[in-house]
This record gives sequence, C-alpha cells and structure tokens, in this order.
Amino acid sequence: MQRAWSHSFPLERPIDVDAAWQKLSRAMHPAADQLDDRGVAPDRSHGAGARGNVRLYQPTPSARSARSRLLRRTLDRVAARPSSTRMAAMAAAAAVLVATSFSMVRLVSGTWPLASVVQRRAAVPERKTQDFVAGTGQRALIDLADGTHIVLAPQSRLHVSLPTGASGLRELTLDGEALFTVTHDTARPFVVHSRYGTTVDVGTSFAVRAYAAEPYRVVVRDGQVALGTAAGAPVLNAGDVAAAEDDGTMHIAHDSGTASLIDWATGRLTFQHTRFADVVPELERWYGVTIRIATPSLRDRRITGQLDTESRAEAMAAIGRTLGAQHNTHGTHVTFSIRGEGR
Repeated sequence: MQRAWSHSFPLERPIDVDAAWQKLSRAMHPAADQLDDRGVAPDRSHGAGARGNVRLYQPTPSARSARSRLLRRTLDRVAARPSSTRMAAMAAAAAVLVATSFSMVRLVSGTWPLASVVQRRAAVPERKTQDFVAGTGQRALIDLADGTHIVLAPQSRLHVSLPTGASGLRELTLDGEALFTVTHDTARPFVVHSRYGTTVDVGTSFAVRAYAAEPYRVVVRDGQVALGTAAGAPVLNAGDVAAAEDDGTMHIAHDSGTASLIDWATGRLTFQHTRFADVVPELERWYGVTIRIATPSLRDRRITGQLDTESRAEAMAAIGRTLGAQHNTHGTHVTFSIRGEGR
C-alpha cells in the first residue's frame, strides 16, 4: 500500500527538459550575455585561470520555487522508472549541475539554503582523490568516472580515492550515510570504510549508515557485499540488513523490507513503527531544526508513515498529528509536547 501510494501521483503535464533548463538558467542568471555555451556563468571567485573548483549557486526565490515544483513532480515518476532511465529523469530535476573531469555532482535540495559540496584533488601519485560534503537538508548525487553512482545523505562526508591505473583498490571513507550503486570491477575492488567497519562490494547496490553516536547499518538492495576484508567475513545478499547492537555485535536480518530504509535516496523519509526519540536525529538532519521533546512520554511513542522532505512546516505538523501532540516552532527550534501532561 505504501509503494502504491508513493507511485500514484501522475505528472500533471509532460516535462519539456530543454525548456525547464532554459527557464532555470534565465532565473538564476538574468544576464544571458554573460553565460557560456553551456548556459553556465563563468566562475570568477578564484581569479582568472582557476580550475577544478566546484561552482555553487544560491537560487533566487522564484528559481527555488520553480525548481521545487519541477523536482517534486519528477521524483514521483523517477522512483518507478527502470534504473536505465532514472538518471536521465534525475537530470531534469537536479537544481545544480557541476561537471569535472573526475566526476559529476548534482545537488538536490529542498527549500533550505544550499550547503557546500567540497572537492579536493590531492597530489598523490597514481591516485585521484576527492572529498564531498552534503549539508543539512541536502542530498549530493555523485557519478564517479568508473560509472559508480552515489547518493550522499544530509550531514554526511565522503572521501573518495581511486587508482588511475587498471588495478588497485577503490577506497572510500564515509562519515554519515550513503547509497552506492557500484560498477563492479574485480581488478579494482570497491571498499567503503567507516568508523564502525569496512564494507566490500561484490557487485551490488547497497547503503551504509555510519553517523557518529548512532547505530551502524548496512542495507543491500541488489547483489552482495562482504562485511570486512578478512577471509570468512559475513556476506550479505539482496534484501539483507546488518545492524550493530549496542555491544558492537552485528545482527543480520535476511529477506527484510529494505525499500523503506533507502527511501531517503529519492527524497522521502519512511518510518515503520519507529520510536520518536530515534526519529529526531534524522528529522534534524533533513529539516535543519533542533527538536526538543518537552513531554518525556513522547519519546517512546511510535511513528509509521512517509514524509516529503521538501516541506519543513508540513513535516513537523504531520509528526505532531501522528504523535497526538502539539508542536511550537521558534525559528529553527521545534518543541513537541502534550498539553496538560507533566514536563
């Protein structure tokens, strides 16, 4: 029922991709004579001759509104499309497109100000490295030169180190959460390191969650991954979820419903019978708020449902209704409470 509901909103009209890009370009860059042949303003922030810098734009209110409407309608269709056409559809929805010789980064944000994506090329012989940062309320969509696609969740950092030759480890270090759709290459194994452990691709699409002070989790959507590089390391198959217990031991659930755990990659947050206290860090990352639970009994109330991550006000109101609580917002501070109960 959740999947049917998510996919039941048809587009009001066909999207003319070329016209959409032209409209967005005009809104973001009113001085058309200053655009280059790709419709992008030259980056002069680092002086003449600067190269390898990611261009960041702050959209005008009108551009942000147009972008949000286009993005919202398009993403509803993207989730239902085959993977071969999904990237083309996402290109029409992306608000920012940054091309480099090493990778392509698209930022998909909601109504919050754009956070920065940091790119760094280290002078390491025979390897190319980059750092990516997704800020609050932002997903970074990253296409590596080897064909691997990555969705980086809010408040996450990713360090990428790739060999320039035909062999060697493709090593990534993650602080936060990311979904990896890997182009498998036996000569160049794909390894994701985090503060909690190492995940090795065996030809798959998988998500790793490794936020500080939060439970570690690996979700396999397709294919297989190994939990470590040592011989005999546990291997997860499609539909498996590995989660670390408080004592550090790993619990593996087979044939689990993984869709809700990676819905965030398409711009939605899905919760299934989840404690409100456990939901709070996720809400704070996605909506740029600080949440206070004024009534202690609310911490253990359970939430089931799906949120559209573009609307902060609607999301907070929906959470309040689900909890049977009232919420008060002051700037970026939101307080949930139950009238008449002790605090």
